[in-house]
Amino acid sequence: MIFRALFMSTKIQNDFSEIKIEESLYPLKLKAIRYPPKILYCRGNIDIFKNQYFLAVVGTRNMTAYGRKALENILPAIAKRKIVIVSGLAIGIDILAHKMALDNDCPTIAVLAGGLDKIYPTENKKYAEEIVAKNGLLISEHPLGSGYLRQHFVARNRIISGLADAVVVAEAGSKSGALITAEFAFREKKRVFSLPGNIFSPESRGANNLLRKEAKILLDERDIIEYFFPDSATRKRSKKNQNKSSNKEKLISLTKNQKLIFDFLSFDISLSLNEIIKKSQLNSAEVITIISQLELKDLVESVGGSRYIRS
Repeated sequence: MIFRALFMSTKIQNDFSEIKIEESLYPLKLKAIRYPPKILYCRGNIDIFKNQYFLAVVGTRNMTAYGRKALENILPAIAKRKIVIVSGLAIGIDILAHKMALDNDCPTIAVLAGGLDKIYPTENKKYAEEIVAKNGLLISEHPLGSGYLRQHFVARNRIISGLADAVVVAEAGSKSGALITAEFAFREKKRVFSLPGNIFSPESRGANNLLRKEAKILLDERDIIEYFFPDSATRKRSKKNQNKSSNKEKLISLTKNQKLIFDFLSFDISLSLNEIIKKSQLNSAEVITIISQLELKDLVESVGGSRYIRS
């Protein structure tokens, strides 16, 4: 029975369970931080901890159109790699990060600052339910029935950072809680990516200041993918060179509109279907047909979220 206890979580009620720090399911990365929670209270798929790669995505509650567009461009390619997205279920950047994961069939973890039976903010309860329904996980260091105290949110940020291999700060004001998450990551010698923003925007001051420290600039999905998969850049360059020669004959046979759309795409930066339609000035049905034809010729591939690159 002792052996069994070490390798299994304890069920509390219904789909709620707890994982003690001495149990094998307890995440090793989290166990390594300065003050790891002694118990993780969980709701959902606890096997998610067996995944290999975890990325925290945090930022302001006052998300701008720029921040939304940037994440909608970057995260689908990350989700396609099944890198677990970790965030805090707060309004703004957090919810968008969880939603991008859910929309792309990628596992996601929401770290809460109170009891899992009391979702805060209440308007995000529907997202919490969707996370559980789609094999994601809600976790907290606080038992059921616990309230959401101010100090809990600061402590919660160490768990978000602790679970992750790297942290993305998408937008953050000069006093944003996301900066606390970044500081925990710096302390743990983890990579911090910061999305550069308008120098006149209050919601970008904190994120921009991180770039003066040890944070790496986040310009597109390649920055994150090459961090998690360092060999992918070399393989991609090799594949690109091979494809340039092998694709010559295929390109000759393309129609005018097929060539038009192919020329818009690159090997590195994905374009959304809407962006391709806008650039080509063709109607949506024609663009969808052409994209499908290019995919059949192995000239184009989807990276998820209706985004495409050259293959």
